[in-house]
Parts: sequence; C-alpha cells; structure tokens
Amino acid sequence: MASSTSKRGAAQTRRFNIPALAVGTLLSAISAFVLLRDVFAGAAITPAHVMSVGAIVAAIWSGIELWSQLAARRFIAAFGLAVIFAAATCYTVLMAGASGAATVASNAAATEANNSARERELKQLARAEKMHSETADRLQADCVVGKRGKTHCDGLRASVAVYDAAIRGHKATLADLAPPTDAGGAYSAIAKVLAAMPGVVTDVPTLTGKLELLVPFLAAIVAELGAIVALHIGFGHRTTTPAVVSAPAPETQVRQPQSGKPTPPRGTRRKTGRPSDQKVVDFTDRFRTRHGRPPTGSEIRNEFPDLPKSTAFDHAARARTLSVVRAVA
Repeated sequence: MASSTSKRGAAQTRRFNIPALAVGTLLSAISAFVLLRDVFAGAAITPAHVMSVGAIVAAIWSGIELWSQLAARRFIAAFGLAVIFAAATCYTVLMAGASGAATVASNAAATEANNSARERELKQLARAEKMHSETADRLQADCVVGKRGKTHCDGLRASVAVYDAAIRGHKATLADLAPPTDAGGAYSAIAKVLAAMPGVVTDVPTLTGKLELLVPFLAAIVAELGAIVALHIGFGHRTTTPAVVSAPAPETQVRQPQSGKPTPPRGTRRKTGRPSDQKVVDFTDRFRTRHGRPPTGSEIRNEFPDLPKSTAFDHAARARTLSVVRAVA
C-alpha cells in the first residue's frame, strides 16, 4: 500500500504570561533589595554585592533553563544547570536570610536599648520627683510655717528649683524615646501562640529566638524560588506547530508515461473518459496556478456556460486526479 505526505516547515512560537512575569520580577526585586539594602542606603558597592547580584541572576536563569534542557533530553547540560541552580540558590537564600536575621537582631537591639533608656529615665524621674516633694515639704515646714533663717530657706528654694528642672528634663527625654515595646516584636507574639498549643513544651523566649533565626531564611526561600517559578511560567514554552500533512495519495501505484505527462490512476477512466477540451484544460491549469487547487465543476461551468454539466464535472474530476498524481511525483 503506497501513501504519500506533504509537509510544510514547522514553526516555533512562544507565549508569555504577563501576570507571572510581573510576580517574578517583583520577587526578584525583593531579593535584590534585601541583599543590596546597605547600597541603597548609601554604602559603597563591594565584591560581595556583585556576587549577590550574580547569584540572583544565575539562580533564576538556571532554574528556568533547566526544564528546557531536560525536555530536550540534554542531560549533561541539565546536570550542570542543576548544580548552578543549587549553588546559586543556596548562596542567595543564605545571604538574604542572614541579612534578614541581622535586621531582626538590629531591630531587637534597638528596641532593647530604647526600653532600657526609658526604664532608666523613669527611675531618675521618680527619684527627682521624690526629692522635689521632700524638699518642698521641708521648705513649707521651715520657711512658711516655721521661722528658719534666710540662708536656710534660700538653699531649700534652690534645691526645689534644681529638682524641678531635673523633672522637666527627664520628661523631655521620655517624650523623645519610642514607646516601650517587646524586643521580640511579632515573633514574640507568634511564640506565645505556639507555646499555648497542646504538646508544646518550649518556653516563649526560646521559641522567639528560633523564629527570629528561621523566619528570615524562610522568607528568602519563598522570594527566591517564587521568582524562579513565576518567571519560568511567565516566559512560557516554545511550542512547535505541527507540520501540515496532505491527504494520503491513492492506493493505486502510479506510473509515469514516456512522454513525461502523468497517467491517471486506474479506476478513474470511467469518470474521465471523454476527450479533453483544450480550452477547459488551459483554464484549469490557470486556475490551479492562481488558487493552488483545481476548479470545481461549478466553477468550470461558470467559465464555460455552454459546456454540458456532466462534461464540466468530468474535467473537474480529471483535474483533481492530475493534482494528486503531481503531488506523488
């Protein structure tokens, strides 16, 4: 059984997912900001900063390209990309997590220092208020009710003024300080919730310390891997349009005559046995050249109204058979 197919060139297209590209770009920017935060604050660019940017680019690119290489069965290239992806991702996550952990520690230290300063000022304020109250009572007893000497009374009045100034100074300092807060911040609140769960025996300070250490790394993992997955989806995949396959050729073996003109397959002479009209043949050739297909019987009759219907359809059948033969040839 003989058959023939005609193929057109296959085309490759790529479809982009705009929302996924936007998410991937945002997550990449977050990772870059965490790693380069001190640069944005005015610090000089160091080799560590350059390496961080390179690691972000390498992790994203290798994570996206890895799947394409696996799909193409290029396993050596895919293995190399997997190594790059693992190394770059680990470096980025560790550096971003460390930066986040350092920020958490810095914020906790600042909160602790603020709380300590407030506590110190409150103690000094209480002491000054007590001394002010005691001195004012003595002034009232010795100089208003009693008749102590001028020097003694002037000394008490001066002490009251000093304590009054100290009280105003301590209150001004407290106004400049931030309100007292928990050094653990949100981590402390989460630790309290976890400690209240059944079966949890770890105390709140220990849980707070673990959260302060682990959560920044978890956030870095989410940002880094999220950027890779989102950009992989956003850039899409190359899709190959299947080659166009023509209809199968007739099963009858076709032979070429010595004259070079194709011979219609056996079994078609019953329908195309009438002598050919050269004008109609020329018309079908022109029609095929112009439209890429043979004319139908109706189209032949539109061109030759006086031609019998059966003759027109015989010419159309002969033209179709000739097209198949030429495709096989």
